[in-house]
Amino acid sequence: MTFIAFYPIVIDMITDWLKPDRMGLTQLHNAAIYGKLDQVPLDILTQENLLAKCKTGNTVLHYAADSGYLHQVPSWLLTVSNLLFEDVNGQTSFHLAAESGELHQFPKELLTEANMLVGDVRLMTPLHLAANGGNLHQVPEFILSVNNLLVLNNYS
Repeated sequence: MTFIAFYPIVIDMITDWLKPDRMGLTQLHNAAIYGKLDQVPLDILTQENLLAKCKTGNTVLHYAADSGYLHQVPSWLLTVSNLLFEDVNGQTSFHLAAESGELHQFPKELLTEANMLVGDVRLMTPLHLAANGGNLHQVPEFILSVNNLLVLNNYS
């Protein structure tokens, strides 16, 4: 009989927030994944640190958007250029949030047609991913125009 133990990730406040593990994840990446960014010292929450990629090519902002913890990121770092920062697949924070059903966490002024129609390397947009994930209800109505839905239909 084999027993498998699952150990929760514990954010250790004493260790270095930016020291990567063998997967390239730092304590800062883990804090974004597990909703602990509010415990990170403010001097660590810089643009450079939030956009640092781990070995999978994702950033702290990508993980926060995907996990639903974008509200824990200081507002001065939630700029369009930071949120449009691409991972190795060309996906932005908008892509990951759309796919996981977390678009509601973005400020309304950032959910623009331009941000929702950025294609990744497969030409998939956040609008496509929201549709595929059953999350179109989170997309503002003005983005759901006939032209955008026709483009969506051509790729789906």
